[in-house]
Amino acid sequence: MMVSVKSTLAGLVATALLIANSCAVPHGVGIKQKRQTTPIAVTGVQGSGVQPRLEIRTLQQNADMFNMYILALSRMQQTNQDDVESYYQLSGIHGLPMVPWDGVNGNPSANPPAGYCTHVSNLFLTWHRPYMALYEQVLVQNAIAVANEFQGSDQQRYLSAAQNLRIPYWDWAAPQNDSNVVPDVLIQQQISVNTPSGQQTIDNPLYTYKFTAQTQDLVYSPFTSWTQTYRHPVSQDTPTQNNDQDFVSTMNSQQPSLASRLFNLFANYNQFSQVSNEAWYQGQSGNYDSIESIHDTVHGLVGGSNNGDMSIIDVSAFDPAFWLHHASVDRFFALWQTLYPDTYVEAASQIYSNYWYTAGTTLDANSGLLPFYADTNGNFHTSNSIRDFTQFGYTYPEITGNNQDIVTAVNTLYGAGQPQAGRRKRSISQSDVIGNLSNVADTVTSSLGPVGDVVESAVNEVSNLVSDIGSYMGVSSNRDYIVNIRTDKHAVDGSYQIFVFVGDIPEDKSTWTTCDSLVGIQVITSMMYGSKMPTAIVSATLPLTRFLEKHVVLKLLSGLDEDIVIPYLTANLNWKVLGSDGCEIPLSSLPDLKISVVSTAIQKTTTLDAFPKWVNGFTSHYEVTSGKEGGLCANEED
Repeated sequence: MMVSVKSTLAGLVATALLIANSCAVPHGVGIKQKRQTTPIAVTGVQGSGVQPRLEIRTLQQNADMFNMYILALSRMQQTNQDDVESYYQLSGIHGLPMVPWDGVNGNPSANPPAGYCTHVSNLFLTWHRPYMALYEQVLVQNAIAVANEFQGSDQQRYLSAAQNLRIPYWDWAAPQNDSNVVPDVLIQQQISVNTPSGQQTIDNPLYTYKFTAQTQDLVYSPFTSWTQTYRHPVSQDTPTQNNDQDFVSTMNSQQPSLASRLFNLFANYNQFSQVSNEAWYQGQSGNYDSIESIHDTVHGLVGGSNNGDMSIIDVSAFDPAFWLHHASVDRFFALWQTLYPDTYVEAASQIYSNYWYTAGTTLDANSGLLPFYADTNGNFHTSNSIRDFTQFGYTYPEITGNNQDIVTAVNTLYGAGQPQAGRRKRSISQSDVIGNLSNVADTVTSSLGPVGDVVESAVNEVSNLVSDIGSYMGVSSNRDYIVNIRTDKHAVDGSYQIFVFVGDIPEDKSTWTTCDSLVGIQVITSMMYGSKMPTAIVSATLPLTRFLEKHVVLKLLSGLDEDIVIPYLTANLNWKVLGSDGCEIPLSSLPDLKISVVSTAIQKTTTLDAFPKWVNGFTSHYEVTSGKEGGLCANEED
C-alpha cells in the first residue's frame, strides 16, 4: 500500500504542533485533570450574587478581573480533552465531534453529523442560554481555582475578582469612535498576565484555541489537520495563519449594517417567533430578519474565507470568539425579552435533525434543552426554566428595571447617525474645516503657481463635500428601504456569503467587503456538508436607508422619495455570492435564492427613550429585482 508523502508530512507536522501546544501552560497555574462522575447541573455562577456581563473592553478596565478571565480561559483550554468540563468538550457540544456529553446520548448515525445545537429553530435562543451559563460556571470555577494558587493578600484580591467574574460579550454592532470594532485583544498573539509565579507573557487564549490532542474526530478537512483555530486564514494549508487585518477591516465595514438590523429588531419586531430564528414565513415581507440571521452573518464575518472555524457550524465553538459572540447574542435576547415580556416560545416543528431530535419533531417551551441538566436528578432545562436569566447569576448593564433605559441604550448605540467604526470622532465645526482647507489652498497656490491652481480647485471640491456632510444629519428619509433575502441554508456544502451592491462591483472579489458600493453582507452559516441536509429556507434583511442617505449627501441621489429611489435601485442594485472557501458561486446554482426590495413609512420620534416605528404596512418593489437572476418577481411568493 502506497502512503502519500504529503499526508504523512502533514501528520508529522500536526503531531509536533500538538506536542508543543500541550506544553504551553502558564508557569504556576495547575491544569485541571479530574473527570466528572455525576451529572452536571447547569446553575450558572452561584454564591456571589447577580453580576453584570461586561463588554470585553470594559472588562479589560478591571485589571484583576480581566487577569483572572485570561488565566481561567487558558487553564480551561489546557485541560485534557477527555475531561467533560474541558474547553474541548464544552465546545464540542455545539457541533463536532458529535459524541455524548455528560452521558446524554444522541443519534450517532446522523448523516451528516450534527451536534446538539439548535438552528432554524424556535429554540435557537433558549438552547444557547444554558450553554453559555454552563461555560460561564466552568470558567469561573477555573478562575477560583487559579486564585487559590496565589499567596497572601494577592489570594483574597484575586479570589474576589474571580467570584465576581462573568463572561464578557463583544458588541460587534456598536460604533467604536476612536478604534476598531474588533477589540485589540482578539488580534494579539500573546498577552501579559500576573500568575501565582509572577508576571508572564503567555499565548493569548482569545487569539486562538490550540488543540492538545489529535483532531481526527472533527471529520472534515482542513479541520482534521489544523492544530488550532483560525480566523480569516490565508489558506487551508497546515499550518496556515490568520489575516488579522482582513478580519478588522471586514468588521469595521459591516458594523453600520449590523447596527441598523439590530435597531430594526428592537424597534419594530414584537413577536418572539419572528425575532428568535431565521426560518422564513410566507407573506411576512416586513419580518424577514431575526437575531439568528444577524448572528449567522457575524459567524461568517469572523471566520472569513478558506473555512475559518467560525464560518462553519460544525467547528465554530472551538474559536474563542464564539463565546464572546454568543454572550452578545444572549444580551440582545435578554434586552429584547425585557422590552417584550409577553411573547415567548411557541410550539413548532423542527426543520431538520440534530444530535438529539429528528426533523418533524414538535418542540415547545416545556421541551428539554439537551444536554443541559437543571439538577443532578436528571431533569433537563427547558425554555421556561431558563426564561429568567438572573437565576444563573448574571445580568447586563442596560437592564436596570426601567425599560426606557434599554430603549435609550439601543437608540444611542445602534440608532441612525452613529459614526462609522475605525474613524475617530472629532469635535470640530464645519466652518473650521472649510476655513483650514482654504488656508491650505492659498498656501499651495502661492508656492506652486499653475499647479497650485489645480490643487486649489480640488480643495474647493472637498470644501463643498464637507459642507454637504455638515448637513448629513439633516438627511433623513420618511421611509425605510430594505433588501429582503431568502434562500436555502443547505444549498451548498459549507457556508456562503451574499453581497448586495448599489453601483459598480469590483472585479477583484477580495475588495468586495470594503468597497464603496457594498450595501451589506448576509452570511448563510451552515455545516461543512450542508448540501446533504434537507432544504431549510431562511430569511434575512440588509437595510438600505442609511446607505441611500449617504448617496444623497454625495449627490448620487437627489432625494429619498419612492419615485426617486426605486428607479435608482432598479438600475444599480445587484448581488454576488461567495462560498466559505472564497470562490464565487454562480447564482444559477442557488434556485431558492430570492432577493427583493420593500419599503415602509416611518413614524419618527424626537426623544431617545422612544423608538421610531414602521407604519402603514410594507410595499414590495418587484420592479427593482424582477428579471435579475436570483431576484423576486411579481408572480412569486413574498
